[in-house]
Amino acid sequence: MITEEMLETREILEGIASGLDTVLNGPARGTDRKFAFVLLIAPFSDETTRDEKGRVNYISNAERDDIQLLLKEMVERWEEPGAVLDVPPTSSGSTSERTH
Repeated sequence: MITEEMLETREILEGIASGLDTVLNGPARGTDRKFAFVLLIAPFSDETTRDEKGRVNYISNAERDDIQLLLKEMVERWEEPGAVLDVPPTSSGSTSERTH
């Protein structure tokens, strides 16, 4: 059963995705785009939201199979002992790395 909250969440995600795709790729569409993205959102868990544990919503501008592979590969890298994790540039434009 689709709830009002689910519809609101989908509307929010679609708005964010549209804006993010425009920021990342400008007017390019389809295979002309430079960047793929996936956005995951989940409720914060505490004693009052225990029934929602594990619920995650996502939206992407890429094919589901491609994103599934991307996420699996990312988790594998995270789980490697001593892995160096990618960290986005800071506001000053420099980059940094952290180990796990």
